[in-house]
Amino acid sequence: MFAKRYSLKLGVLFITVILLAGCTNTPKKDEILGQMVSKIEGQYVLHIFSRDMALIREVQRVQLSHSKLLDRTTQVAIHRKAQMEWLEILEETDNIFIVDQEKIVFRTSDPEELLLFAETL
Repeated sequence: MFAKRYSLKLGVLFITVILLAGCTNTPKKDEILGQMVSKIEGQYVLHIFSRDMALIREVQRVQLSHSKLLDRTTQVAIHRKAQMEWLEILEETDNIFIVDQEKIVFRTSDPEELLLFAETL
C-alpha cells in the first residue's frame, strides 16, 4: 500500500514539474519585438540597452543633435536592468537599436554609427 501511494505521489510530482517547466515567463523573440516596435507609422523608437550612463548620454546627445533623427523618433527607451535579458533572447551583440512599426531597421554599439545612420534619413 505504501509503495503504491508513494509511486502515485511521485508520478503527480513528475507531471507537475514537467508542466511548470513549460510555463516559464521568459518572453519569446517575437513578443520582445512586439514590445519594441513603434506604434506610429513612419516613426522610430530608439532603444538603448546599457547600464553605462556615459554611453546612454552619448546616444541621447547624438539623437538630439540630428534634427531628422529627432523628428523621426517618437520614443527613447532606456533598458538598464529588467530587459537586459532581451539581448540574449534576440541573439544580439549590439545594444543600440532603431525600430520602426515592424522590425529593427538599424543596430549598433557605437553612437558614431548612429550618427551616420541619422545622416541617411
